[in-house]
This record gives sequence, C-alpha cells and structure tokens, in this order.
Amino acid sequence: MRFKAYLQCRYGCLWHELQLLVQQVQQLLFGTVILLGPAVAALLMLLVLAYGMFYRADLPPSQAILLAWCLLCGQSLLLWLYRDALLGRRYQLFLNSLPIPTTQRRLVDHLLLLVCHPLLLLHLFIIVSANMSQWQQVVPQLCFALLQYGYAVALLYRGIRLLWLLLLSLPLLWLPTLPLALWGLSIALLCCCWPATAQTAQAPPTPRLPKAVEGRLQVACRFWWQQGLHQPAALLCRLLLMLLVLALGHISLTQRPDLGAWIGLITSSLLLLNSAGWQVSQYQFCQQYTLFLAQFPPLLRQLQYIGPVMLVLVSLTASHYFFALSLPVIVLLPCLLLSFIAANLRPSLLIPAWLTGAILSGIWLRYLQLQL
Repeated sequence: MRFKAYLQCRYGCLWHELQLLVQQVQQLLFGTVILLGPAVAALLMLLVLAYGMFYRADLPPSQAILLAWCLLCGQSLLLWLYRDALLGRRYQLFLNSLPIPTTQRRLVDHLLLLVCHPLLLLHLFIIVSANMSQWQQVVPQLCFALLQYGYAVALLYRGIRLLWLLLLSLPLLWLPTLPLALWGLSIALLCCCWPATAQTAQAPPTPRLPKAVEGRLQVACRFWWQQGLHQPAALLCRLLLMLLVLALGHISLTQRPDLGAWIGLITSSLLLLNSAGWQVSQYQFCQQYTLFLAQFPPLLRQLQYIGPVMLVLVSLTASHYFFALSLPVIVLLPCLLLSFIAANLRPSLLIPAWLTGAILSGIWLRYLQLQL
C-alpha cells in the first residue's frame, strides 16, 4: 500500500514538473507546428527510419556506429531536460521524509524512467514487431536496447559523468564493426558507474573577479571563462548537441547527397540556434547581476559574447567542412543576425526570430539555385 501511494506521489510530482517544462518550451512547439504543419509527423517518422537503418544488411559499419552514438547522445540530452523531474529534486526533502525503503525508491525511479523514455519504448516496439526468423539481426538490436537502458540509468544517477563519457567515447566511432563498438560503449558505461557512490548536489561556486580590475582584456576573458567552467553541464550539453546535429547531418548527406544544400541549411540553422541559446543564458546572467557588473568597466559586460561567438565560429567551420560543396555560408547571414539580435535584445522572441531567419536563408538559397 505504501509503495502504491509513493508511486502515485512521484507520478504526480513528475506530471507537474513536465507541465511546467512544456510551458517553458511551448513557444518552440507552437512555432514548429505552425511552420512545419503536417511535416511534424514526418519528422517523428524519422526516428522509426533511424532505428530501421540498423536492420539494413548493406549499411556500412561506420554509419551504423555513428547512428548508435547519435541515438545514445540524443536520448541522453532529451532525458537531461527532465532528469530533475524524474528524481523529484524539487520535492526531495519531502520525499526523503517518507518511510519508504531504498529498494522501492529505486524501483519507482526505474518505472518512471521507462514511462518517460520514448526512444527506448519505440525501439522495443520495433524489436517486438520484427521477424524473429532473422534472429541474427534482432539480437544486436536487443543488446543495443539494453545499452540504451543502461545509459539512461547512468544519466539518472551519474548525471554529468555520463555526458563526459559520451564526449570521450568519440574515438569508438572509428572501430571497424558495430558489435565491437557496442562492446566499447558497454565497457565505458561500466567505467562511468564505478565506483557506485551516491551523487551529492553541490552548489557551484560563483565566478570570482580579481581585486584589481582595470578593464584589461585578459581579466575580463578570465571572468567569463570561469563563469562557463562553473556550469559544466550546460557547456557539455551544447557541445554534445553540436556534435549530434553534425553527425545527423552527415548521415543524411550520405543517404541523400542530392539534397545536400537543404540538409546543410537545416543543420547550420540548428547550430546557430544552439549558439544563440548560449547568448540567451549570458544575457540572463548579466540581467541577474546587473548591479555587480555595473561596478566594473564596460569591457567586462561586452565580452559576454565571446563564448557564443566562438561556438558560432566552430559550428560554421564544421558545417563548411561537411557542406562546402552544397551550401554557401553567406546564405546563413539572415538566420545568424536575427537570432543573435533577438537573443541580446528580446530573448522571448528568439524562436520566432530564428524561424524567420531560417526561412529567409532558405529563400536566399533557392534564389541562388535558380540563378545557377
């Protein structure tokens, strides 16, 4: 009886937190539905196609390994959004006061994780619907589903350590076969979970500024460098999101080279949105500590752009490397300008501004194609 009541309580907390999360991203969801319309269903079907690529016998091992890493990275970034909601962090003091054994608490964590893991549920549905007469192809997918669940559990209890693991596991993409890569990812997961110590929440230290601030460039750069290092999870998520978008763009370009220009445009626009999102965080930091920053020379506040601009340069360089033959970088200028203007002046209008810039970039690209 206690277990059922505790499960209902945790489910109610999770449902409330997810409602708050949807309210925060409803502008993005609304803009996506208005802009794409029926294409949203097609985008959801891309997940089914991505899993279906695993069952292709003619899929090169390099692409299969890259796709496996993309799915693990994508599910980790998705679960990171509502990880605190799954664990009930907002209500932790109340939940800890309940007389519930640790085993039952962990069981509830796993049940809620399964319910809120759409990628794993979709994969399991595909496995159940597969033809078991071809078990040689089904067994690797079942092993990958277990690996997905293991990575989800590790993200739930290890958090940022798993994000570092995904970043450091990039050399595994060069392994010759998919089973060997899955073994490597499994060993890396075991290393991430060892030793099994409880994770304690610690408040990150605030960025420190030297006593003597005279507007020197190196001092201001050091301040923003420390501010970024004191939020390692956010920085890792942005790097992983950049790599994920580039990897998916590369896979799409390999499958459909005739649509290279449009794949490059979509990929580059998403990378610019990722960079503009960092600028929104910088803007909110400056607004929160306005009085503190006002005590120092204006150079300190002006260098808030250094991190997002560096991410833009890295993103555009990588995009140019993959799509140089298909996409002129100049067509991304409207998307870049509108996104950063909105991020700096009106963060609430970032998504509409980004969508407008992406549409203008697409019109410009189409105009250039017609001129050729």
